[in-house]
Amino acid sequence: MMRDVIGLMESHPGHLRIFFESYRALPLDVRESVSAQRSAYRRMVTDVLVAGQKEGEFADVDPEMAAIAVLSLMNWTYQWFRRSGPLTAEEVADRLWQMLLNGIAPR
Repeated sequence: MMRDVIGLMESHPGHLRIFFESYRALPLDVRESVSAQRSAYRRMVTDVLVAGQKEGEFADVDPEMAAIAVLSLMNWTYQWFRRSGPLTAEEVADRLWQMLLNGIAPR
């Protein structure tokens, strides 16, 4: 999931900038449609986290808050990711995923 979304930063950077920055300027009917799609995607992420918790793959944390954290990590990359940078979108996604799973505290 992270690779897919962050991969869009590599393949469609302009589209994502417009999507994230101009969302509130959309006509109300379009904004409501997009909002419903965003909510459905957030629910899907939450459902994946809940399923992972049930299987013992993820810690017992608030899945709604965890979904917001995951989406925030993915969605903000459009602000700083550059295709000409040192990491590919896939590498960025993998590193963010590992930080999310393992945290940043020393072990």
